[in-house]
Amino acid sequence: MGIMRWCILFVILLNALPSRAADVIRARCVSCHGGAKPAGELDLTRPESLRQNAARIRRVVDSGEMPPSGKLPASELVELRKSLPKAEPLWSLKPLPTAAPKSGFLDTLVRKKLAESGLKPSPEADKRALIRRVTLDLTGLPPTPAEIASFLADKRPDAYEKLVDRLLASPHYGEKWARPWLDVVRFGESNGYERNLLRENAWPYRDWVVSALNADLPYDKFVAAQLAGDALGQDAATGFLVAGVHDDVPSPDEVLTRQQRQSDLDDIVATVGETFLGLTVGCARCHDHKFDPIPQRDYYRLCSVFSGVRHGERSLENAASRATRQSAAQQALGAVRALARSGERLSALGNAEAFAPVTARFVRFTVLSTADSAEPCLDELAVYGPGGPENLALGGRATASSALPGYAIHQISHLSDGKLGNDFSWISDEPGKGWAQVELSRESVVSRVVWGRDASGKNSDRLAQTYKIEVSTDGAAWRTVATEAGRRADALPSTERDALLRKAASLRDGNPTYV
Repeated sequence: MGIMRWCILFVILLNALPSRAADVIRARCVSCHGGAKPAGELDLTRPESLRQNAARIRRVVDSGEMPPSGKLPASELVELRKSLPKAEPLWSLKPLPTAAPKSGFLDTLVRKKLAESGLKPSPEADKRALIRRVTLDLTGLPPTPAEIASFLADKRPDAYEKLVDRLLASPHYGEKWARPWLDVVRFGESNGYERNLLRENAWPYRDWVVSALNADLPYDKFVAAQLAGDALGQDAATGFLVAGVHDDVPSPDEVLTRQQRQSDLDDIVATVGETFLGLTVGCARCHDHKFDPIPQRDYYRLCSVFSGVRHGERSLENAASRATRQSAAQQALGAVRALARSGERLSALGNAEAFAPVTARFVRFTVLSTADSAEPCLDELAVYGPGGPENLALGGRATASSALPGYAIHQISHLSDGKLGNDFSWISDEPGKGWAQVELSRESVVSRVVWGRDASGKNSDRLAQTYKIEVSTDGAAWRTVATEAGRRADALPSTERDALLRKAASLRDGNPTYV
């Protein structure tokens, strides 16, 4: 019996009958009263059918009409007689009513409680508050000034509905709502226990959840893919089964090794129960559950369903895809971390200069002085617009006032190659000064420049002290958009913080990133 069918049968028997009565039904009845065409249109694999037909089942069993092989043994009859009249499930296991509440039902309840407490409803929110609330709720991000202005100017009667539709279609919707699901399924990107090693291939499951939510995948398919995605062509979804802690420290002790294996199975079984059934199945590892109707026997039956699942590592992408993903992640993560440091004292690790959006084709960084009067060094000159994480300078034509001769690792072309660190940097040939610029592939709206000396954290010399950032549409007329004046001289980053930032950079598969 496949994993999907075992899981379905487990849920059915768990919700409908005590364990021994379920054994009788399964052994004597479901071979005929189950499947696509159940005999007599009586499907005993469905809890609702068991409940509705309890009296009928008991009558035909007592009379000897069923099963066709003859009257059941007395012991089995006793189990069915005890159980069938009590087949009504706990309130928490009953299906939700299909009838929707009347319009305004919840408002009526809320207003009633407010009146009883002597309170009045809050005034209706204005459009500015409304767009902020719904945008944060659906995407986890605040609305941009442009989005607020557009919504305030939209006088159509369905403006709010259109706003909600736009937010639901945003990729940020899945990113926001994947987080609570990943918490429920105990997703982690490291193994836990004493070594707590990183899982390099944990992320495909996370991305699958995000994509499933953005695609509005039906819940039944969402569940099936996570339980048996390997049989459904969705391997990434099965990351659900092994997303929890895993003790990867081997032991020569056979007993300990078996305990480790059983702990892995318990993690899977308990999570399946809590996630899809809303039941604490894990309690039945040691004893029949005292509250939920879960006998210990069924706990170990479910363990057998997942006995073929073992933790392991394998990549689901090719080398080219991996390189593209890492480059994009490196640039996006670097920009976010650098922006978070904007306004602090200059750091050799990375800095972000944010300014009002402006149209530009050329972006120039001019160093007026360095902290040690040495030739200034930049490992990248990244340019971003207000619309997303794309580095607009990547692959653009880089030029500079000069370049320090004799060093292959310090070239002008490194200013826009997307590679970070001292080995991919530019150094001026002028002590304490010099300029570098990038011509973008097209005229674009820009609002942020990210730059640094050495994102790996190995070097902090040659750091620009005073500077200006200019933009131009034609390379002739320049406009200053940022200088060092916005930096706070008293905001020294802590030693501990810089150490953590360097560690984060080193963990990006050996590739440093802006932090």
